Formats: sequence, C-alpha cells, structure tokens
Amino acid sequence: MTHAARMACLILMLVLIPLSHGVAEEAGDPETEERGEKVYIVKEGDTLWDIAEEMYFDPFSWPFIWNQNLRILNPHWIYPGDVLYLGPPRFRLSEPGADAGAREPTTGFRITPAGAVYVPKAQSKGFIAAEDFEALGTIVEKSTERELLVEGDAVFVKFPHEDDEMGGARFTIVREVGPVIHPASGERLGLFIEFLGDMKVGDRFDRVYGAAISSSRKEIVEGDRIMKLEPRLLDVNIMPGPGGLTGTIIAGGSEDIENLTQGDIVYIDRGSQDGVEAGNTMRVLASRDPARDPQSGKPLALPDEIIGRVMVVKPGSTTASALILQNTKSVKVGLQIEFE
Repeated sequence: MTHAARMACLILMLVLIPLSHGVAEEAGDPETEERGEKVYIVKEGDTLWDIAEEMYFDPFSWPFIWNQNLRILNPHWIYPGDVLYLGPPRFRLSEPGADAGAREPTTGFRITPAGAVYVPKAQSKGFIAAEDFEALGTIVEKSTERELLVEGDAVFVKFPHEDDEMGGARFTIVREVGPVIHPASGERLGLFIEFLGDMKVGDRFDRVYGAAISSSRKEIVEGDRIMKLEPRLLDVNIMPGPGGLTGTIIAGGSEDIENLTQGDIVYIDRGSQDGVEAGNTMRVLASRDPARDPQSGKPLALPDEIIGRVMVVKPGSTTASALILQNTKSVKVGLQIEFE
C-alpha cells in the first residue's frame, strides 16, 4: 500500500469511526494483519492508561503502547486524532511470583502492577567500576581436586569487609575480561565482567564462608569474584529524566555488542552525579549519512535518526545500566542517547 493510500485510509477511518470507539483494523495491509496490529485513533479525554485498559484489559500495560509508537515523546501528552499502532502484547502482566509455571517471554519486558520491570534475558557480560570490582568477594578455596568448578561444587569465599554478614545471601560469580574504554574520549571507565554462574553463601568459619555453586554457565576457578545477585524483577517506575542531557552507550550486556536488541542491558556514561535516576527514559540516536546538494554537490547534514528507547534500571555515580525497551535497528556501543 502506498503512503498516499495509507493516509486516505486513515482519513476515512477518522470520519467513519464512532467517537465512542477509537480502534479499527488497518484493512488491506497484509503485513499489518499478519502481525495482528490494530490502528487506534485517539479521542478526546484519552490517556495511554485508558487505552491500555480498553485494548489489553490492564491499564498497567500502557508502556507497551508507548514503546510501539516512538513518535510519542511524552506518554502524558497525546492528542485527539493521533494514530497509534497497537500490536499483540509481548509481555504478560502479573503479580511477582504469580503464574510461576507459565512460559517466560523471550523478548520484551514485563511490568507488574507494582510498577516493576522484568528483565527477560540473562546477560552474559556486564560493566563495573574498578573500585567496585575491588570490593567484591573472592573464591579462595575449593572442596574438590578438580581445577574447574561446576554446579554443585562446594567452595570457600572471603569478603574484603569482614564485618558484613553474608550468610544466606545469593551471589553471582564473575570474572574480569578487560577494560571498558569510552568509545569517543578513550578514557578508561571501568571493567568488563563475565557472568559465570550463581552461588549461595552459607555459614561463616573465622574469616571465610562456606558456599555452594547453584548454577554454572561456564567453568569456574579459584580467584573468580562474587557480587550480590541482581534481581531480574526490578522495582522501577518510568519517570521524566534530566531533559536535554545526552550521553553515550559505553558497553553492552550481550556477547554481540554490535547487535544489541530489545531486552538487552546497555551501560551509559551518565549517572546520579548528572541527575540520572532509575526509570528515566532515553532515545537512542544514530547518525545518518549526509545527502548531496544537487546543485553544488556539497554534503548536506541530516538530523539523527531515533532508533530505539532505553530506560535506566540502576544508576551508579558516573555510569548507569539501562534496559532496551524498543529498537527499530540494532543498538551498538558508541551510539548517542538523549534523555526525554
């Protein structure tokens, strides 16, 4: 369907759709029908909350509508006549721990009535500040003659701050894999870490704790470090951020940092010192190749393209981790972000 034909259909819908009901199938577009998308025409008094309740039977799914419509810069401001595209939900809405036997989503994210975001993908890599890495615990001894440790093995761990009580806590086992260098300035920002598995710490014996490896994704060895297990159900509420603040994606939580996508974690070079808080959203920007002036042949600069939206889930002092909510092209390290 041509652009002109699509616009004609939308104008016709504006005329024919009763004001009491603002949704219609986008007829005649096989791709839209195959995806199960609907077109919703915003009417007077509508909010994303109300539309989510009407269309998905749960008002807490309003971020899903926002994430599908990148041109909505502020979810609190929609206007009569606005055209929204509504696809089938990619996440389920549930109380934490409810419906535990159901299949977890493989893409997207889940929002609970408490306002929490569920991170569906287990990240293989992460970023940590150098000073924070030095404060991590260490596997200092094993209870097997094997050099490589796996799920079920018992170990002993030690923490730098011996006054802290760690018994009963769960930890992620990590390993340093190299420095994180700012893609623009060349400044050393911290360390890449690889997530190897999980463990539960038990009783304390003098200055060390006994622990059991509960899961392993790769072989684990003495000297590997441990950090508090980060929950995948995060208590994050979407909120306005420091408008106009820009930054850079400096690292990704996937092996393929050139093709990060919805559900992946990225790391940015802005943190609480810049006014960043959990729940702040940002646009991901990609530069366009310049056009050519047909008369002079000189390059013509074009505006950046918005290719996705991410949300801060855990800010540090100078950096923050963020979840990719939506993307139309691959997100990669080095791209610019702009807070909304």
